[in-house]
Amino acid sequence: MSRLWYPKFLIDETLPTGRKSAEAWLPFLTGAVGKTRQPMFKPGDEVSFQWVERHGIITIRILPSGMIATTLRCPHTVDFFDGEKRPENANQLASDANSFWDLGESEIWSDTIEGFAQDYACHCISPDETDGQDVEIDTATWSEVIKFTISPDGQSLIPATSPETSNVQG
Repeated sequence: MSRLWYPKFLIDETLPTGRKSAEAWLPFLTGAVGKTRQPMFKPGDEVSFQWVERHGIITIRILPSGMIATTLRCPHTVDFFDGEKRPENANQLASDANSFWDLGESEIWSDTIEGFAQDYACHCISPDETDGQDVEIDTATWSEVIKFTISPDGQSLIPATSPETSNVQG
């Protein structure tokens, strides 16, 4: 599973292509790419980032009550019938997932699968519908915000908690 980084201010419903590190964003942020545009940040500025690890798509059945009818299995659960772990692409919920969103409706998102099911039922399922609906959900783990300071030469990022950041001049 690969980790992709994003400047916090670019995180929205439609994401740009992620980068393999926070520093990979420096040319974009400091204007080193496309010299005709003004830099958004300069040495000494603090920039907030988050990374994401995508876990893939799961399908669950959501009842009108907001309950989940599909039993999700932990990816580490041994299959009782053959003693093997389920394949990676099976309908599994990653234990550290904290982002769930509907592939068909970008406005429905939650940081828990239960919260997602309740929101989805409230907005998308008629109370008269007794069987519920199967919903494909994209799952991921997003980090907390991580702050960096752009180094004096503009070529690297220094963790904002580092003592070096107090010496960075803007």
